[in-house]
Amino acid sequence: MLTEEGQSYFLDIKEIFSQLTEATRKLQARSAKGALTVSLPPSFAIQWLVPRLSSFNSAYPGIDVRIQAVDRQEDKLADDVDVAIFYGRGNWPGLRVEKLYAEYLLPVCSPLLLTGEKPLKTPEDLAKHTLLHDASPA
Repeated sequence: MLTEEGQSYFLDIKEIFSQLTEATRKLQARSAKGALTVSLPPSFAIQWLVPRLSSFNSAYPGIDVRIQAVDRQEDKLADDVDVAIFYGRGNWPGLRVEKLYAEYLLPVCSPLLLTGEKPLKTPEDLAKHTLLHDASPA
């Protein structure tokens, strides 16, 4: 428990320590020789990247692969990200974009949704429902 003076002092220096922590993180990221930081959706990391890491590590033993799983591509890329994989059409200003592959999308639902309150009869009807899960083929 802090005294009143200690609490006041803590409030004065709290931001300084936060800035110091962030500056240290950036320095460590810049000085990490042989590291490759990959930012990508969790489902893509689990289904595609992680199963291939063993062979990559065998071929490039000096490179430490760091995975940064992000749920949304709208999330700001951290300064230490070397490469990112996004789902989308490739319109990200300021980034060099390479198409990896064309994705085949397939909706799957419970049979009850075909006849329920908002029945699925046309592709447009999908917009009336919530996506519960997404996955990427391995």
